[in-house]
Amino acid sequence: MKPTMKNRYLVTSLFFLSILCSVVTQAATYTSTTTGGAWNTSSTWSPVGVPGDGDQVTIIGPVTRAGFTATEWGSGFININSGGSLIISGNLSLGGSGFKLTVNTGGVLQVSGSFSLLNQSPLKIVGGTFSAGAFTVDGGKFTSSTGSTTNVSSIYTSSSGDTQFTNTGVINVSGAVSAYGLISLLPGTNSTMTVGTTLTVDSNPYMVVGTNTASPCGTTMTQYANLIVKGNVMLNGSGDVTVNQNGRFAVFGSMSTNGSGNLVTLNCGAQAYVHGSINLGTGGGNTVTNNNGPSSPTGTNGQPITGLYVNGTITAQIPPSSVGTQATMKTNDLPFYNWVSAIPGSPLPVKIAYFKIASVSNQGIALEWATSMEKNFSHFEIQSAESDLQFSTIGMIEGRGGLQVKTVYEWLDDSPVNGKNYYRLKAVDFDNSVEYFSVIVADWSGDVNELSLYPNPVIDRTFNVNVGDGYDQPVNLVVYESKGTIVYSNTLLAKSNAVKLPETITAGIYFVRVSSASSQQVVRLVVK
Repeated sequence: MKPTMKNRYLVTSLFFLSILCSVVTQAATYTSTTTGGAWNTSSTWSPVGVPGDGDQVTIIGPVTRAGFTATEWGSGFININSGGSLIISGNLSLGGSGFKLTVNTGGVLQVSGSFSLLNQSPLKIVGGTFSAGAFTVDGGKFTSSTGSTTNVSSIYTSSSGDTQFTNTGVINVSGAVSAYGLISLLPGTNSTMTVGTTLTVDSNPYMVVGTNTASPCGTTMTQYANLIVKGNVMLNGSGDVTVNQNGRFAVFGSMSTNGSGNLVTLNCGAQAYVHGSINLGTGGGNTVTNNNGPSSPTGTNGQPITGLYVNGTITAQIPPSSVGTQATMKTNDLPFYNWVSAIPGSPLPVKIAYFKIASVSNQGIALEWATSMEKNFSHFEIQSAESDLQFSTIGMIEGRGGLQVKTVYEWLDDSPVNGKNYYRLKAVDFDNSVEYFSVIVADWSGDVNELSLYPNPVIDRTFNVNVGDGYDQPVNLVVYESKGTIVYSNTLLAKSNAVKLPETITAGIYFVRVSSASSQQVVRLVVK
C-alpha cells in the first residue's frame, strides 16, 4: 500500500521522538555498593555499569579511581554520603558548570595530587572530609559548611569574577595561602582556617573574616570566624584584610606590604593579634584602621576591648592609642588571650592549666601547678607575701614542658609565716619578658600537726611520742634503719604514747616515721 502523507508524518515523528528519548535517557543513576571497589569495575555499582558524564552518582562505600580531567564531567552530580569515600590517585580537575560534587556528613573525598575547580564548577563539603595536595579555585565555587574538615597543602584563589570561596568549617593548610580571589570566612561553631606558612593577599578585598551582625557592637559573640596564620602576612598590590565583629585573627609572624593602598580594617568588636610587627609604612595609602572604641564589648578590666594587639613594633598610619600590647591583651581581653594561647604552636610563652595549694602540713605549704604549653620559656619564680602583698622571690624552677605537653610542677615552702601566706608565679621567657599568674592564699599554723619525740638520744630503748590534733586516727609509727629496713612498727592509740624498742636494736642512727591520712613526719632518732 502506498504510504499516505499522514503515514509519512507519523513515521517521521516517531523517528525523532525515539532520538529524543535516547538522548534524555543517557543520564543514568548509579549507587555504589557498600563494599565499594574500583570506579571502572561495573560490579562496584548498582545497577551494574560504569558512571560517566551527566550521570547522577551516589557513593556509600569506598570507591577508588584515577584522576578526573576538566572536560570529562560537564554535567550530572556525585554525592559522597555517610560511609562513602572517593579516593582519587592522581590529580582532579573539574570544569563543568553543570556538574556538582558534594561531600556529605560522614563522607570522604581524598585526592592524592592537586585539585582544581574551574569554570563555575562547584565543590560543597557539607559536614564531610576533603583532603588534597595543592587546591586551586580558578573560577570555581568552593563551600565548606559547619562540621566539615578540609586538609590541603596549599590554596590559591584566582581573580576570576566567578571564583567563590566560603567557609564555616575547619580548613587546615599545611603550606601557604594565596588570596587573589575573595576568601570569605563566616562565623560558625568551629569556623577556622589555619595557614601553616604564609598568607598572601592581593587586590581588594580578598580576605574577609567574620560578619557584622545586626546585634549591637558591644554584644559578646558566641560564634566566631577564625583565621590563624602561623607565618607572615604579605599584602600585595592593594590587598586588603577585613576583620568584622565576630572575626578573630592571629598572626604568629609579622605583617608587611609589597604595594600601596593596602588596608587592614578591624570593625567594632573585631579582635586581632600580631606576634611580630606590622610594617606597612606611613605612606602610599597603607592604613590600619581599628574601629573598636567606647561601643565595643567590655573587656576583662571593665574597659572596652582594644581589639588590636601587637607584640612587636607597628609602622603604619594608625593612632598609637588604637593598638594594645600582649600584656594589654591579657588584662583587657582575657578570653581572646586564652584563645590565642590555646592554638597549637602558639607563640605565647606559657599557658597555665592551674595553680593551687596542694597541702598544708607541719613541714610547710606545698604548691602545685601545671602548664599545658611552653614555648621559648625559661623558668618560673615562686613569689610569696604576707598580708601587705609585697611579693618577693623564694624559689626558682626551670621550665621543662613542651608545646602540647601537660607538665606538673611542685614546690614546698618550708618556712611559711603563721597566718595567711600569699603566693604567685612569675613566668620568665628566654627574651626576659615576664608574665605574672594569679595569687593564691593559704593559712598556716606551725603547731597544728606538732610532733614531739623525747628523749632523743634514746636511753634504754624507751622514748615518748606526742602527736598534735592535725593527725587523724589511726596513727602509724615505723622505725627503720638508714638503709630502709624496718626494725619496729606499731599503731599509736593516744595523743601521748610510750614506745619500747626491742632488745635486738643496737646503738646507732634510726628514723621514725609517724603518719596518718592527714599528715606525716619523719624524725631522726639516736639510740645509745
